Amino acid sequence: MNGLMDMIPENIKNGKMPNAASFFAGIGGFDLGLEQVGMKVVFQCEINPFCHQVLNKHWPDVILHTDINQVKSDDIPKDTQVWCGGFPCQDLSLANQGKRRGLEGERSGLFYKYAGLIKDHKPRWVIIENVPGLLNSHQGKDFQILLQKLNELGYGVSWRVFDAKYFGTPQRRRRVYVIAQVLETSAPLKYFLSQSHLKSLIERASVREKPLPIAMETTFQKQIALLSNMPVLEENQKPDHKLKDTETTGKAIPLIAEELRMLYVRRLMPSECEILQGFPVHWTETDIEP
Repeated sequence: MNGLMDMIPENIKNGKMPNAASFFAGIGGFDLGLEQVGMKVVFQCEINPFCHQVLNKHWPDVILHTDINQVKSDDIPKDTQVWCGGFPCQDLSLANQGKRRGLEGERSGLFYKYAGLIKDHKPRWVIIENVPGLLNSHQGKDFQILLQKLNELGYGVSWRVFDAKYFGTPQRRRRVYVIAQVLETSAPLKYFLSQSHLKSLIERASVREKPLPIAMETTFQKQIALLSNMPVLEENQKPDHKLKDTETTGKAIPLIAEELRMLYVRRLMPSECEILQGFPVHWTETDIEP
């Protein structure tokens, strides 16, 4: 969230920061970022039980709802001016090639419920995040529906694709970000284009065959060790299994060693995953297993 304060209008910086409502909150990525710039999260909605544990750990006093289908407008504090949410991506993701139902899907179709709550409540700002597949699902018609819906609700809308590797995380993670502002036709554009630091990052992202950012110049393994003070594992060493690993997921994720040669394969541990995603170490430690 470095530089995010520059994206906030002066009249908000110099006054009271707005309260925020977080939908599809996950483990609180949006929530953490908004609070780092001074906003206060007063409402959360997330259906996953493990995520509930994480959210309760960090926001024990915040209203937390489960199924968004059961949320009513009156459940959301009226003084929330900023709403954020990345509705489920499974029906939009390119990883589901051939099976993408887009906004017609049961999971990604929850956008309509989110839009219904926006219609009833009319927060001043709406932030939406999703996978790049949102842009081409159903030949772009799904994204057209999203834009038209927000326009019908009285919002001006801007969007841009950002890659997390240009913002300090050691991974390539492209996501679509949409900002909508009520009763404003062009104002949201300034959040993406008027800041010199963002302009520089966008220019870097558009240049081919450029040097990689510092976070990518070192190997993933060394970058993780640098950020977390964890020991770098050599070729014949094994990870410390006293820490919980991700075995419950059934997915083995390789780490790439020096000069991009595969020296060993092991599962990423939670603390490593947290760092790769930009969270503080031990953020997801709870009393129940994921």
